[in-house]
Amino acid sequence: ALADGKALEKKPQGARSQTTEQFLASFSDGIEMVRSGASKGRYVEVIEGEGMSQLLTRVYGTHAKRIPDVVIKYQLQGINPGKDIMDLPSLERVLLPF
Repeated sequence: ALADGKALEKKPQGARSQTTEQFLASFSDGIEMVRSGASKGRYVEVIEGEGMSQLLTRVYGTHAKRIPDVVIKYQLQGINPGKDIMDLPSLERVLLPF
């Protein structure tokens, strides 16, 4: 993160050229890879005033707006134990699939 509070995030490769359906399948697969230990994922810091939907859109682009709440509340929560994924404080670090 930069000192002015703006984070520089690297978009996952190919994220812009995917259809929403491909993105959602890839996102779910990525969560499963992190859960199983096949991928480490990456931690992303929450910016002040940012909710999970805004964070996901910042990191993954507009396709992230279509991620079903059930995927966020259960699958993403599953790789972030002990954190309230739907109510994250500023500067909290969230594990995301990449």
